Amino acid sequence: MPKRTRHMLLAIAALLVACITALSMNPAWAMAGDGDGIQSVDATTTQDATSNDSTGTNDAAANEGKTADQAVVAPEPANEVAAQGAVAPEPVATEPAQGDKDEAQAITVDTEATGTPEAPVEPVHVEYRGHVQQDGWGEYVSDGAEAGTTGRSLRVEGLNIRLNLGNSGLTGGIRYRMHVQREGWMGWAQDDQMGGTEGRSLRVEAMQIELYGQVAEEYDVYYAVHAQQRGWMAWAVNGQSAGTAGQSLRLEAVKIMLVKKDDPAPNSDFVQYGAPFDGGSVLKVQAHVQRYGWMDPVGNWGIAGTTGQSLRMEALNVTAPGLDVPGSVLVDGHVQGIGWTGYNEGSAGTTGQSRRLEAIKIVLTGEAADKYDIYYRVHVAHLGWLSWAKNGEEAGTAAMSHRVECVQVVLTNKDAEAPSPEGSNQPESFITGTNVVYAAHCQGYGWMGEAWNGDTAGTVGESRRLEAYTAHLQDGTIGGGIVYSAYVAGRGWQDWKPEYETSGTVGESVAVEGIRVSLTGRAAEVYNVYYTTHVANAGWLGWSANGEDAGAPGTGHAVQAIQIRLVPKGNGAPGSSTNACIGRDYFDDPMIRMAQGYSSPTDWLIMVDDDRTLLGVFHGSQGNWSKYDMWRVSTGAPETPSVHGVFSIGSRGYVFGSGYSCYYWTEWNGPYLFHSIKYNEGTFDVQDGWIGGHISHGCIRMYIERAKWIYDVIPSGTTVVVY
Repeated sequence: MPKRTRHMLLAIAALLVACITALSMNPAWAMAGDGDGIQSVDATTTQDATSNDSTGTNDAAANEGKTADQAVVAPEPANEVAAQGAVAPEPVATEPAQGDKDEAQAITVDTEATGTPEAPVEPVHVEYRGHVQQDGWGEYVSDGAEAGTTGRSLRVEGLNIRLNLGNSGLTGGIRYRMHVQREGWMGWAQDDQMGGTEGRSLRVEAMQIELYGQVAEEYDVYYAVHAQQRGWMAWAVNGQSAGTAGQSLRLEAVKIMLVKKDDPAPNSDFVQYGAPFDGGSVLKVQAHVQRYGWMDPVGNWGIAGTTGQSLRMEALNVTAPGLDVPGSVLVDGHVQGIGWTGYNEGSAGTTGQSRRLEAIKIVLTGEAADKYDIYYRVHVAHLGWLSWAKNGEEAGTAAMSHRVECVQVVLTNKDAEAPSPEGSNQPESFITGTNVVYAAHCQGYGWMGEAWNGDTAGTVGESRRLEAYTAHLQDGTIGGGIVYSAYVAGRGWQDWKPEYETSGTVGESVAVEGIRVSLTGRAAEVYNVYYTTHVANAGWLGWSANGEDAGAPGTGHAVQAIQIRLVPKGNGAPGSSTNACIGRDYFDDPMIRMAQGYSSPTDWLIMVDDDRTLLGVFHGSQGNWSKYDMWRVSTGAPETPSVHGVFSIGSRGYVFGSGYSCYYWTEWNGPYLFHSIKYNEGTFDVQDGWIGGHISHGCIRMYIERAKWIYDVIPSGTTVVVY
């Protein structure tokens, strides 16, 4: 029974008691019996009628036909109340007449002690579910619980959101819209309608949510998203954007909750999200990129720069226009050919110099440094995203010739959990170049001095065999190691040796004929290891890599010197890989040995053996020529021989001849040319296709595809040796 109704009934009861008390003082009433008679009045209506005089009888008649609840029966007053004519006390203190007992009980119940209390007003709840790639629609969750998935790399494709208003008495609802792959911002959905898409395999990338109606006057709606490569991002509120847009990153999970107006917001470790920069973000991050110059700024969590375009970042600018405390942002850059340039409030790096930015450091100043942490990471060529650095730590690479391509900067509350490492290709935030150090044990000399990263270990031009070698990694930050093996003459390949141990033999006068080198651990993830050998009667061979054979194993020709070099992943080999490991046939051909004694102003050399009508193409340099290809040709007839000597490539042209046509001619000595076989004039019908004889007027004939290759590839000035 409502409280107001109870109070009204109590007041009416008190008034009735007072009236009946006044009537009981009438003399006619008093003459109806003595005090004993008055005291013996029973609580029932029947007893009142039989125990009193005509006045009582009239009362009974007046009540005839009424129920006990309807009848007004005067209870026996207490003597003190009757004497004073006072208002009756609370009914709880007065025993009612039997006929009024039900009514009296209704009046006198103490609802606060024994009755049913009023139902409390329940808070409003928000309920939501997500449509997830592969999984479909999930169950509804509510009030800050997680909808979607984390750690599975699955996209959210759609959302249902609704309110449970309960007994709040409020009206209104909730509306929301999604930023969807290829679609952009879609129209508003509301009150359990689907936001996003279903069955189209499109990712949701960002969302906005707001309340409307009376519920919007009482509550704020907060929401946070778990985004690809970002992890859980900061809470957005009342229509703000949460997530990413234009960055091709999927939304993977969401949390939504209602907070009463003026109550504190949910705890968030990350400061305001603002990408792209809208003038109100706490951070403004801008990259200067090769070909593009200064690009549009992004905000907190935004990605500044490019990926997948192989473009270097040349400078970086980071400011904090939205800081709520005094302070600023300082940036330092590690620049190609310069190194660290020093902290600057403004841009770090260079413009107009075509120098790549290789690493960065960012710090806060003033009160901002006490209130916030600043995190940042870089995307590096060939390595991808490195891990997060913060508050002045180095991010990027040094001594590796790798460009920074883009950066991401995040401001968080002090000592908050670091941004998620998801999406980072490397566990380090900064990688410094590692050196390989190696030494050779040589015939007649023993152990020689250490060589570093591409230097020569051993001897060249002294005809001394290499008998053993050792290697190790030094400096750098990535860890890992190096292992190696030697092919010992007459014994074969030895087992792999760990760094610092000896591979080969010492004190046995046995030659090493081949080597193998490989990296282990993180070093193998970041670097390729290349190595080459200088072999007796062959010179420097091509480069082998990552455990491949190098040298001349099993040929009886000793390795005399070695070079080992670490090359960051994604970079090319230090030189040609042709003939990195040679066999007996290499030494059976005198042209290969002869070639090593010649130089060329280009990295190509052509040798022509007139007797064998054989042309050889070599690539490399003097003493390090590697056979590229060999093929049969026709040379000068006995009466018009090909001139022997050392010449060089000159002019070239498409066709010549009268009564015949020869195509793709390249001059090597005045009127003497490399050219195709003879065709009928103006056609490709063969007139004379003989290859392998002495038939020309001194030119070197070959099949047309070979002539075209020399015409297209071999540069002018290249040395030609005819013997």
